[in-house]
Amino acid sequence: MDIIELTTENIISFIEFIPVDIADYIGRLFYHGLIAVEEDEPVAAMVWELKNMLNEELKVSNIMWLRVDDEQAAYQMLDQYEESIMLDDVCRSTFSIAAKKDSPEQQLLKNAGFSVMLAEGDEISAELWQVDEVAVMQKIDIDENVVSLWSAGVNELSEALNMFEGMGRHGICEDLMYLPRSHFENDVSCFYKQKGTICGLFLVHLMPSGSMRIELMTAAGKDAKKYILKMIKKALTTALDMYSVSTKIIIDRHNFSALALGERLFPYEIGIPVYQGSRNEPV
Repeated sequence: MDIIELTTENIISFIEFIPVDIADYIGRLFYHGLIAVEEDEPVAAMVWELKNMLNEELKVSNIMWLRVDDEQAAYQMLDQYEESIMLDDVCRSTFSIAAKKDSPEQQLLKNAGFSVMLAEGDEISAELWQVDEVAVMQKIDIDENVVSLWSAGVNELSEALNMFEGMGRHGICEDLMYLPRSHFENDVSCFYKQKGTICGLFLVHLMPSGSMRIELMTAAGKDAKKYILKMIKKALTTALDMYSVSTKIIIDRHNFSALALGERLFPYEIGIPVYQGSRNEPV
């Protein structure tokens, strides 16, 4: 039995075992993964994200994906996970994984001391045509101040990212400042520019599966909400011109603003059932 750390070099070897959209995280700053291999065959794997890494007392590891085909191998993998997060001074582990009947993943975590509860997942999705037909989208005009991301200068984009990061706004990307511009779909992603300064960002990542995930939507100023809606309209219009109308757009309802926007853009969508839980780690 071998427990192997997932890297950008070896992830392609396990792409039939690990979903492509999960494999896409490997190589990013705060993301880590392990895979258990028995006689050259993968039998268990996990991917987690480190959060709050600038806070010495509240560092958290969130297990975002877990697959268990062999229980004993999974326990060995979990032992190595514990060693890894100890080196990162993690004080708490959380998880949110898709719920399924007779889940060995849920049982593994429960046996390992995690609390476990069934909940609605934070992510919701809809197809582009569905978002386009939402009433609020029909009322929004595209503003000439909204421009596709590819046209942003290197320095002005860096200044905007620094400004929003300083305000604690990084969307679902704690590694936002370290991501290359190529991580984002540069035609669909856009920004709001007023008086020569970027005051709003709407960043979308095109996932390997073909779905689009909204990773940051934020704006500053008294008209911030209006700027966000206009950026969404621009992004939606561009996406409809470039991609199939059945392309899925995903939003993670990670805070109140995202939750409120999700209710407006995806009024009939709900998150998939997930198992969630946590445990304290020895420090």
